[in-house]
Amino acid sequence: GAERVLVGNPADWVMRTGDPRRLTTRGASAYLKLAEGCNRSCAFCVIPELRGKQRSRAPGDIIGEALRLAQSGVKELNLVSQDTIAYGRDLPDRPTLAALVRRIADISGVRWVRLFYLYPETLDAELIELLADHPRVVPYVDMPLQHAAEAMLRRMRRGHGGARLRILVERLRTRIPQLVFRTAFIVGHPGETQAEFEELRDFLRWAQFDRVGVFVYSDEETAPASSFDGKVLPEVAQARARALLTVQRRISRQKNRALVGSELDVLVEGPSSESEWVMVGRHAGQAPEVDGCVYISGGPVFPGQIRRVRVVGATDYDLHGEVFDEQPEPPRSGEPVAALHYRSTDGRRVALRVTGGTVLG
Repeated sequence: GAERVLVGNPADWVMRTGDPRRLTTRGASAYLKLAEGCNRSCAFCVIPELRGKQRSRAPGDIIGEALRLAQSGVKELNLVSQDTIAYGRDLPDRPTLAALVRRIADISGVRWVRLFYLYPETLDAELIELLADHPRVVPYVDMPLQHAAEAMLRRMRRGHGGARLRILVERLRTRIPQLVFRTAFIVGHPGETQAEFEELRDFLRWAQFDRVGVFVYSDEETAPASSFDGKVLPEVAQARARALLTVQRRISRQKNRALVGSELDVLVEGPSSESEWVMVGRHAGQAPEVDGCVYISGGPVFPGQIRRVRVVGATDYDLHGEVFDEQPEPPRSGEPVAALHYRSTDGRRVALRVTGGTVLG
C-alpha cells in the first residue's frame, strides 16, 4: 500500500491499524504497539523528550490490528509501549489495560499474549487475575526496576523505594502461579556508591528473578542525570555489571535445570543462527529476542507450530527439548522443516541431520 507522509511534529504521531507494517519477527510472533510517548521523568531517560507525552491508541484500533495479525497466522502478540502500565490514562473514557488485554486474548487464533514494560507500581486486581488465570495471557511480567537502593531510586527519580519493591515482588509471586519475572537494572548511575550496589546485589539474590538485563549507565546530553555529581568510573560500572550478571547466571542455571524432565509447549521460530539444521523455539516463559531459547530435537518441526516438547537438557540460559507429540499440521509450501535427531553411541549423543523426517546424514 501507499506510504503515509507525516506532517507536523513526529512526536504527535501514533500508529493506526491502517498503517502499513512489515513483520520482522519469526515464528508466528508479532509486537503490538499500545501507545507512544511517556509521562514519567526518570533522571537517566530522554524518551519523553524524543517521543513526547504518552498517547494511547484507542482500544478498537488496537483490536483491529490484533485481528488482522491473528488472521494472518500470528499466534503470539507481544504488547509494548514506553509505559504499558499507564495505557489509557490519557484517553477520554480511560479504558483499562486489563480490559484491553482480555479483548486481545479472546481473539480466535491468538495463543499467547505477553506484556512488556510495566512500570513498577501496583497492578490492579483484574490484570493480576488475567496473568494468573487466563489460558492465553502468559504469566510473564516484564517490569524494569532499575535499582533497589532507596537513595539510588530517589536520584533516578523513580518514585518508589526499595522496601516497596520487595513488597511488589512478593505480591506478584504469591498471586500469580508459575510467574516468570523479567526485570532490568542500571549500574554506574551518577551517585551510586559501593554500598548501594551491594544492596542491589543482595536484592537480586533475594528476589530470584527469572530473567534480568543489566545496563551500564551512560550520559545522555539532555537527561537530568548527565549533570549530576558523583560520576562512577566506567571500569567500576563495568565491574558491577559483570558482578550482577554472575549472580543472575547462577540463578538462571538453577531454574533451567529444574525444568529438565518437564513438558512444555514451544513456539517454533525457525533455524538457529548457529546452523540451518538446528531448529529453535521458545516456551511461554521465554520472550522473543531478549530471553533464551529451546533447541528442538526428536522430529521435524516448522516455524509457527506450537509443539509439545520434553526438556532433556539445560544450560545457563537455554534449554534442549525433544518433541513427542504428533505433528499437528503439515508444513506449508516453501517453509523449512528441520530438526536434530540424536543417537547414542558409546554414551555419546551423535547428531543426525533431518529434513522432512528423512535422515540425511
